[in-house]
Amino acid sequence: MCLLADTGEIVSLNVSLGRHSRILKKKMERYTILKEIWSGNSGVAKLVKDKWTGELYAVKYIERGKKIDEHVQREIMNHRSLRHPNIIRFKEVLLTPTHLAIVMEYAA
Repeated sequence: MCLLADTGEIVSLNVSLGRHSRILKKKMERYTILKEIWSGNSGVAKLVKDKWTGELYAVKYIERGKKIDEHVQREIMNHRSLRHPNIIRFKEVLLTPTHLAIVMEYAA
């Protein structure tokens, strides 16, 4: 399965990321986790703060493996292109060693 990263490049989840994993890890270090805001069968969502801008975001963590399939890929690709004032905006998708992290606007 492949994802379109925020840079526009395709990142495959089925191969070892090598040097890309270090880049993606650095991106995750950009956020400070404040608290867990949701937990369910498909993953967990956490409230995070961007260390550079101070903005709040919701990050949905989905365990890598069986749960990351074509449906998740399709959802990410569709959500990425949505632009509407009543829909939560998608920011980026990051990979951790164990999870796919979907960074979105936080609406409190």
